[in-house]
Amino acid sequence: MCYNMTEEIVMIDKNIRKNYDILLAPFITAVVLLVCFAIGKIYPFGSNNVEYYDMAQGIIPNFYHVWDALHTKDISLWFNWYSGLGVNDTANASLSVFWIALLVLPRRLVGKAMGLYVVMTFSLSAFTSSIFLKKATGTKPFVTILLSLCYAFCGFSVMYYTNAWQDTVLLFPLFMLAWYVLMKKSKILPYIIMVVLNVLCGYYVFILLIFYVFFMSFLYLKTVVDKKRRKRCAFELGLSTALGFGLSGAILLPKLAQTFSSERFLSETGFDFSRIVKQYLDIAQTTVCKSDDKWAMLFCVSLPLAMMILGIIENRKNKKTNIFFVFNILLLAVLIVCEGANALMHFGDYKYFPMRMGYALAFSFVWAAGYYSKFLKFNKLNFEEKSGKNILLVLFNFVLFFCLMFLTYFVLKKFDNTYEFKYSVLYSMPILTALYFVVFYKKNKIVDYRVALSIVLAETLALSTIFIPYWQTDMLEKEHNPQYISTSQSLVKKLGIESSKIDRIKTVGTTLNCNYGTIMQRATLADWTHLIPSNIQSSLISLGYSSEYTRLHDSGGTAFTDAILGVKNVLSVKNESLELYNKISKKKGYNYYKCKYTLPYAMAVNKSILDIDTQNSNWIDLNNQLYKSFTETNENIVENGNLTLKSKSNNTEIYTFDSKKGNISYFKLDGAVGVSVYVDGEVLKIPSIDREKAKKYPGRFNRNLICLGDLGDKEVEIKLEFKEGKCENKKNFRKNNFGNDDIRNKNFGVEIGLMSLEKLQKVCDMYNYKSNVKAENYNLSVNINANNEQKVLLLPLQYNGCWIAKVNGKNEQVKSVLGLMSAVELDKGENNVSLHFAPTGLKAGLMISGVSVLIFALAIILRKKNKLMPNAVCGFVYAFYFILFVIASVLVYVFPTMYLIFHSFLK
Repeated sequence: MCYNMTEEIVMIDKNIRKNYDILLAPFITAVVLLVCFAIGKIYPFGSNNVEYYDMAQGIIPNFYHVWDALHTKDISLWFNWYSGLGVNDTANASLSVFWIALLVLPRRLVGKAMGLYVVMTFSLSAFTSSIFLKKATGTKPFVTILLSLCYAFCGFSVMYYTNAWQDTVLLFPLFMLAWYVLMKKSKILPYIIMVVLNVLCGYYVFILLIFYVFFMSFLYLKTVVDKKRRKRCAFELGLSTALGFGLSGAILLPKLAQTFSSERFLSETGFDFSRIVKQYLDIAQTTVCKSDDKWAMLFCVSLPLAMMILGIIENRKNKKTNIFFVFNILLLAVLIVCEGANALMHFGDYKYFPMRMGYALAFSFVWAAGYYSKFLKFNKLNFEEKSGKNILLVLFNFVLFFCLMFLTYFVLKKFDNTYEFKYSVLYSMPILTALYFVVFYKKNKIVDYRVALSIVLAETLALSTIFIPYWQTDMLEKEHNPQYISTSQSLVKKLGIESSKIDRIKTVGTTLNCNYGTIMQRATLADWTHLIPSNIQSSLISLGYSSEYTRLHDSGGTAFTDAILGVKNVLSVKNESLELYNKISKKKGYNYYKCKYTLPYAMAVNKSILDIDTQNSNWIDLNNQLYKSFTETNENIVENGNLTLKSKSNNTEIYTFDSKKGNISYFKLDGAVGVSVYVDGEVLKIPSIDREKAKKYPGRFNRNLICLGDLGDKEVEIKLEFKEGKCENKKNFRKNNFGNDDIRNKNFGVEIGLMSLEKLQKVCDMYNYKSNVKAENYNLSVNINANNEQKVLLLPLQYNGCWIAKVNGKNEQVKSVLGLMSAVELDKGENNVSLHFAPTGLKAGLMISGVSVLIFALAIILRKKNKLMPNAVCGFVYAFYFILFVIASVLVYVFPTMYLIFHSFLK
């Protein structure tokens, strides 16, 4: 027994020694990142951070939501009660390796753990690429480590890690290994598993990647695969890809359904199938890139490029393989210079982050270098006994190259404010490639090949230190700053803000960013999950709330609509009207209020509320229509202030209106920016996320109704000072995607509305009862009484088509109110209402997954009997693949490239 144990230990030790490079590559990656954190004073080495841009405003709140789902029984992964009136979060619920950390991290540290996220994902990228290189190309340990570092620190990862696409990056080498096994050995199971896993971890980026795999696979079939196996390989590739997507249908279809219904998709997609030809031409003829970030995709490819070129020279007789690797790289490299092709590979358009499959470009270089490394003779010089000098030489080179790269970037940046990433590539890439040529040139007798390690380490550390710590924090948009996370957590503790899924809180001006509710575990109106349906945004804007791009803000609205939407508390950096709120406390610059006028979360309201239409109705009309439905009277709650123009000059307009005591005045302005608003000579404060003490209208996140309070019985003067003029005469303003909310796209106009507090109190008294409401996980239950059959249950719950309702055990349709809230028809008397959340597409997705399981089982049976792939079927699939490849190549690559050449040189 002891002998067997000793033998096992020896075997384990041999395996570790044999595969030390697979373990060493991620270890070195982690060390490089920790040194980078220490230099950049990133937590835990200082107070700086790695979480900015989308990571700060969107990804971290999503991780908080995942933490809640993993640790509490009443929080669901696919639905977020705390954000945007309750939001379908299916598309954001993507599996991540960071979930392992979330299982053990305390909630308060989730926001500070993004450095750990970076270390985990980068190190695992090095690990998975090492596995691919060992299995697919048989690289030597030293080369495996070098190339794995190049992939782990590729430009895509360093530039875009804030978008939480790193799980796809670290899975890609394993996906390609499964693809390689499929092509070489016809094993379809690993490939199917990797397709499913990639869909679970990042369906959007993976679908973009599949377009590249489509082109790359055909090149491989034509150049590398034996002619006799091409048809069979094409069939197996198509079948396993279809099965992979089919098996993941239960997850994929709900994600796609939500994405296609979102304002993000409607605003970003370049395709309109009713005008597809014109749309295609518009996209293909794009010549100007929105961002020079594409050039950053070439960072850390100098080493593999040098090895590839030297390898091709040594292996020049193997023309077909050489053609494959060159054209495989060109498939993605051409996207850097040809914007039309790049846009087409992103479904027609993208926002800010081009080359979303840029990691595949880095991998293509690494793959090629791994293949060609076996043709290179490494010059290991004879100074084994002087290992100490060797180490000193490596360290000296490392420090030298790091300082040169790091300082060069910042010196050039200082002398040239227009310095762009492409210059970093154009300056450094030829120099580094030349250095690697010298190191790996077979006749080199001066420089030991191991010096390449010091250069790679210097390159990766310099790149990380330049781009991972954000050195120019003053240039960040305020919503990109993670400070709101710690502020939100602190306010919860110091103000005693209670957690609730149904009692909402709002911040005037959304100064705590859009997703603060998820951090606080308190329901809000605000949301930035990127996936809000367009009808939700339109309706909230019509009611007087603010919105920008795909964000919802809980600034704006009236006290009446706040009450309907379940708002019970308010946070504000300025003093709010005491006619509307009771002040509770003040901490960290925030006043915490309790609303005086509130309504229950669930109410039995007259059916006429279902007939209210937001089309051609302004906020005054909608408030009044809602009031009539609630009270079943013909009375209005808001009256038009009837502004009178008193005087007008080039940059100033003065209006007057008669206010009435017991009425709250609301102000709105369209068609101008940078306006100073004076009410009876006192400048109006309009706090927003970018400037809490702002005095210009509109604010960044505060751009709709502004509450002026109860101004008493008098004539009020409104003075407008136009610092930038009216927007109807301007053409160069940045346009929001959501044009209906952009005051620069509207005609100039000023509105004042007076809301009666007496009538507001009346409606609150009418519904002064407690409905038994319970919200947990995917379910909502309500016990409520209806005094007649003309009542519906009104819920301030986002209408998204995903809720299934039962009233007293009978199925009932969930109906839309204003395209915003949900309603269910009630029976007379007591009603037990239950609602269950089921994402759109879930049933169809389950059916597709079930059918795919059957097809997969049938395929296994037929495969064992050698009846799976009839020659005629394989031939048809291969011919169809060929036709698609030709058409797609012309549309995506040939035409946009030819147009670019014509536009740039011949026009």
